[in-house]
Formats: sequence, structure tokens, C-alpha cells
Amino acid sequence: MDKLSFIDQKDFEKPIYINDMSGYNYFPTPWREISMHEFNHSWMWCIETRQIIDKEVIGTGCMLQVYIMYFHNEALAVSRPSKWHTGDDEFGVHGIIYEDKPRYFKIGCEHDYTHCNPHMFDHRYECKKCGHKYAVDSSG
Repeated sequence: MDKLSFIDQKDFEKPIYINDMSGYNYFPTPWREISMHEFNHSWMWCIETRQIIDKEVIGTGCMLQVYIMYFHNEALAVSRPSKWHTGDDEFGVHGIIYEDKPRYFKIGCEHDYTHCNPHMFDHRYECKKCGHKYAVDSSG
């Protein structure tokens, strides 16, 4: 079972795909807003999360409370809605109703991988922009 542990921002090792961790109230760079569809269909959800950081950041013109989830090759962030009330939703279910929608962000390099196949079934990839590397064994 994984244990939740707290670390100071200065103790967090900056991933290679991040240019700058920025200050506490800013997104690491580079970042861009993405759609819920892109967020939900990101292939990295099957890969273990390296780190999750909960912080308040200055987004596009406003402060956002976000969870930033770091993976091996990029990070995703989702804002927590700040306006809500309790009541019945459109299906008649009583609970929390959010007045603003979550916003989704991709943080890190827009990778441009080159492929190298030094041996049969050994596939190696390296990003031309940030140097991120990974390998795949396709032997089955």
C-alpha cells in the first residue's frame, strides 16, 4: 500500500519535461489549458503517478485551486470548482451542485520523439525538445 507523505516544494525533484517550476502561486512552465476530453483520454492514466501537489495558482486571469499530478513524461492539472451549493441535480439526486466547471491543464513539454531500434524488439524514444527518454520491449 502506498503511503501519503508530505514534502516541501524545494525537495521536489524537477522533472526533465518542466522548464521552470515557477513560484508557489504559478503553474510550472510550459503549460496550456486542455479540454476534458483530452484530459480523460490521456494514455498516461495507466502509468503510476510520481507526485501529486495541491496548490493555488494564478491561472488565466484568476486564482485556481488545483491538483497537479506528475507522471513520468508530463503532468496534468485539474482545478477544483470554487462555487457550489447543495440541492437536487437535474436527475433529482440530492448532493453538491457545482456552479463552475473544473478546468484542465497539461503541464510540460509538447514532446517530439525520435525512434531508435538498436535491437529486435527494443524500441527507444527520445524527445528532441527536452531530452525525455523511454524504452519499450515489444517481444511480447
